[in-house]
Amino acid sequence: MGPSNGSELTQANATVEERVAHAYRDPLLFAPGTGQSYSDTGYGLAGLMAARVAGVSFPELIRTRVLEPAGLTDTHLVLPTEELPRVAHIAGAPGERGLEFYSSPYGTQLGHPAYGVVATLSDLLRFLLQFDPHADDRFLSKSAVRTMSTDQTGSYYSEGAGYPISKWGAGFELQTGWGDTGLASKASYGHLGGTGCVGWIDPADAVSVAFVSNQNWSASPEGRKWKEAAVNMAIAAVTAPVGRERRVGFRG
Repeated sequence: MGPSNGSELTQANATVEERVAHAYRDPLLFAPGTGQSYSDTGYGLAGLMAARVAGVSFPELIRTRVLEPAGLTDTHLVLPTEELPRVAHIAGAPGERGLEFYSSPYGTQLGHPAYGVVATLSDLLRFLLQFDPHADDRFLSKSAVRTMSTDQTGSYYSEGAGYPISKWGAGFELQTGWGDTGLASKASYGHLGGTGCVGWIDPADAVSVAFVSNQNWSASPEGRKWKEAAVNMAIAAVTAPVGRERRVGFRG
């Protein structure tokens, strides 16, 4: 969740710092330690903290620590203006009425740590492979990948508290928590984007799936079924017995 006046901030072309600061004016959703909520503001604050420690802007930090080491040449946190015509219109995205936030010039050039990254399908897959424990060429250590892909909600979940704390890694959804990707194993993890994109890694079968769409399929149960079916097709194809016809790519 973001600040309650998010639409007004968007119309005013507010900076990341201004969006994070405004969120502190809103009342708490629940007392600390008594609940859980997906939070754009939380990621925004974490990004600004990392940038402050590094002494550079967050986009510059991502460029030097992630994009360049991973070879992501067609991925942008702050999209160059000349690249705007390449961005797909996101149908049904939050804030679309009058703003079309996620694929708008403002959304793609804001540089917010929680959203706004623009990439090609091939770059998305290349990014996912950085978190495959079987891959040899990674910019992160095995311990970092393990932390991101295993439950970090700790005792809140295991002690059976009376509120819904879902299992979540340090950055990734887990198949045993919020993940819903059908044929993927319980060891799998990734992210199911609200704009209709999926990035999912299954170490059990050494499979990584990148799926992109311009439909906000997460907005309805029927849409989620279509998205799950697309991921299932990719997983089924690449795990087929050797010698049978395989289709190793899937494009929506």
